[in-house]
Amino acid sequence: MLVDIGVNLSNPRFKDNVEQVLLDAQAAEVNRLILTGTSISETQAVIDLCDQYQAQFPSMLYATAGVHPHEASTFDNLTYSTLRELSQHPSIVAIGETGLDFNRNFSSKMSQEKAFESQIELAIDCQKPLFLHERDASQRQLDILKACRNNLPRAVIHCFTGSKKALFDYLDLDLYIGITGWICDE
Repeated sequence: MLVDIGVNLSNPRFKDNVEQVLLDAQAAEVNRLILTGTSISETQAVIDLCDQYQAQFPSMLYATAGVHPHEASTFDNLTYSTLRELSQHPSIVAIGETGLDFNRNFSSKMSQEKAFESQIELAIDCQKPLFLHERDASQRQLDILKACRNNLPRAVIHCFTGSKKALFDYLDLDLYIGITGWICDE
């Protein structure tokens, strides 16, 4: 079974051809697509897509509910409670995309850590896996994950591009590693 765990199908460029993308995935024997929630509005959008195409593509579409590190400055108590509510939708199979991105710093490190820790708490509370993002922040992200590892549900580092050391540190925590198409570029 092939599963694409990081599908950005709510991106406007797919607006007019979602059905064709899904048909192409089926033709390529990709059995499951997990659509990525990166903000409250994107999480709602991917839930809507799952609902819209459920009858035509049963058991194919699932989604994540989360706030990406780039959007962490928007994370507040209302965001948390809305994510908690959205995470109960039957299509939601993971919490995220969450984590730390100290490469681009669209949100402050403090905002990213607060949003990340809150989403870890949510994943633990609802016992859903974490869908993780990390760029240039492996040691800090590892420290945060290690602090709650005994309570964490499963987790995957999506689109991993880190160092060999970071890879083995994440594997030591029993995390899954998602590879990126970038490996075909080198």
